[in-house]
Parts: sequence; structure tokens; C-alpha cells
Amino acid sequence: MDKAFHRRIKEIIFDRFKKLNSEINSINRGHGLGLSIVKAFIDFLEGQIELESTPGAGSVFTIHIPRSSGEIEGFTNDGYEVFFGEEQF
Repeated sequence: MDKAFHRRIKEIIFDRFKKLNSEINSINRGHGLGLSIVKAFIDFLEGQIELESTPGAGSVFTIHIPRSSGEIEGFTNDGYEVFFGEEQF
């Protein structure tokens, strides 16, 4: 896979109804909505999503979501521990 093609994939991967390659599509019968839904949710939370990808090696998606400095109204952890990065709440 050449670099220009790989760069183009990174540009469209979060678009709705995009499937990247027919070889994968024959196995995965999805609709091309998963990453667009994730992106919309991250945008709603005023966050960012980054993609690092190496052809033939795999991809890493990193999500950054800002958190408020105060308590979140209506949030309870119901006895569960919540981890964000290296921080524990």
C-alpha cells in the first residue's frame, strides 16, 4: 500500500458509510458507521481522536476528552473504580 493511499484512508476513516477495502468487507459485513459514531461522540464531548497507523502493522486510536474540574451532576460510580489514563477516581 503506497503512502498516498494510506494518507487518503486516514482522511476518510471517520466518514459515515466508508469501508476501506473489499477484502476486509467480505469478512466484515458492517455498514461503515462505527468510527463515525465514535468521532461524533468525541466531538460532542469537545474531545479529539487521533489515528496513528502503519501499513501492514496496525493502528492506534488515541482519544482525548477534557474533564471538568468539578463534580459531574448525576454521576455516581456505584462502587466501581474508574481509570482515566494514569489517574484513578
